[in-house]
Amino acid sequence: WSSEPMELDITLECSDLDGLAAAQAQQPVATDNCDGEISYTKTEGSFVSSGCANAGTYTNTWVATDLCGNVSEIFTQIITIEDTTAPVWSTASSELDITLECSDLDGLAAAQAQQPVATDNCDGEISYTKTEGSFVSSGCANSGTYTNTWVATDLCGNVSEVFTQIISIEDTTAPVWSSEPMELDITLECSDLDGLAAAQAQQPVATDNCDGEISYTKTEGSFVSSGCANSGTYTNTWVATDLCGNVSEVFTQIITIEDTTAPVWSSEPMELDITLECSDLDGLAAAQAQQPVATDNCDGEISYTKTEGSFVSSGCANAGTYTNTWVATDLCGNVSEIFTQVITIEDTTAPVWSSESMELDITLECSDLDGLAAAQAQQPVATDNCDGEISYTKTEGSFVSSGCANAGTYTNTWVATDLCGNVSEVFTQIITIEDTTAPVWSTMDAELNITLECSDLDGLAAAQAQQPVATDNCDGEISYTKTEGSFVSSGCANSGTYTNTWVATDECGNVSEVFTQIITIEDTTAPVWSSEPME
Repeated sequence: WSSEPMELDITLECSDLDGLAAAQAQQPVATDNCDGEISYTKTEGSFVSSGCANAGTYTNTWVATDLCGNVSEIFTQIITIEDTTAPVWSTASSELDITLECSDLDGLAAAQAQQPVATDNCDGEISYTKTEGSFVSSGCANSGTYTNTWVATDLCGNVSEVFTQIISIEDTTAPVWSSEPMELDITLECSDLDGLAAAQAQQPVATDNCDGEISYTKTEGSFVSSGCANSGTYTNTWVATDLCGNVSEVFTQIITIEDTTAPVWSSEPMELDITLECSDLDGLAAAQAQQPVATDNCDGEISYTKTEGSFVSSGCANAGTYTNTWVATDLCGNVSEIFTQVITIEDTTAPVWSSESMELDITLECSDLDGLAAAQAQQPVATDNCDGEISYTKTEGSFVSSGCANAGTYTNTWVATDLCGNVSEVFTQIITIEDTTAPVWSTMDAELNITLECSDLDGLAAAQAQQPVATDNCDGEISYTKTEGSFVSSGCANSGTYTNTWVATDECGNVSEVFTQIITIEDTTAPVWSSEPME
């Protein structure tokens, strides 16, 4: 062989197929001592692995034969195939890098399931070794990175450069309110302090796309009146902040305070009702000055509106009612039910006689007809505790004799009735009629006196039959009592006097003065001779 031993030996990368082809195409050259063509016989060796699939040798051998059949020694060519080139990543650097929201668990799982792809210069399976990085926080619990690395190793143990995948986890999503808008809104009566405290203690709930505590910041609104002191709103707002400082939209709670409850009367019904005598003007003024008291469910001044009723008669002028009404209004214009005060005015007091008892009593002589007429015309006077005309009812008594016809009494009575029919006590007038006047002789003194001749028996009889006449100041029969005097001689037997006396007694026993009749008997006539002259 003119070709040097190992001249055709070569070491090729397993990927150098052109080099392999060129090496396989080579042939050693032999020379012969004689001319003539040399023929070559090549024995092409199979690839013999040297431990890994892509490294080994091809051992080719030749013999050269001259024209006379002389065979040379074997010429050996060893083509060494080696694999010293590590796999190369066909996946571009940062191709598997991804930024995910912390809530994207599916995305994280998908990213973690990804794998870069490497290619090797030679055939054969590439094995991948992944080093899975733990989560490294970048300042807040839900934000950070997973750093995964791979190396690719070919069948000959050539190890690629490190392929790095960075999965960035970020939390850019603010918490979302799971409490519905207006869920915490409430309308409360202004008096519902427990309800207000409960409403103020409420808090909306937010959820975050990622784990971790949510902090709530409440801005508590002051009470804003909506027109009246006890009606308005508290507007509270919250923001929810997650661990990475993402701030939710504002959640608003409106607590509406309304005052729809009217004041309630703490004064009992009929508490101010009163019944007064019509004369009790001070009591009436005090009753009219009274006012019921109301309480309101909420703070604030209560205003009272009084409608003062006129006097309404209940049948008589001084009896009736004043009906006063009030409504109580709170600061929000809620008007209470009507409170009614009935002031009942009654007239139960009868008139009282201002004329003193016995003021009209009188004692009159039975003859005093003018006095009697005047007494009968008198009338007592009553006063009433209340205004209004008093009517008088007189019961005129008949004459009642007290033992004699012209003495006795008239008893007149009156009752006074006011406009409400109250009747006074009975007022009594007693007109006492007396007869204290004795009869008076209408026959003049000495009118019945007479002087008679003792012989005038007819004259004497006539004189004795006479009687004086008396008159009485009052009607009624007069009785006469005559005391007939005996003859009283005045010195001679036929001369003297008869002294007769009378008293006149009226029906009441009044005895007149004594009426005296003197019948004077004289004898002034001389005897007359009954013997005839010259008898």
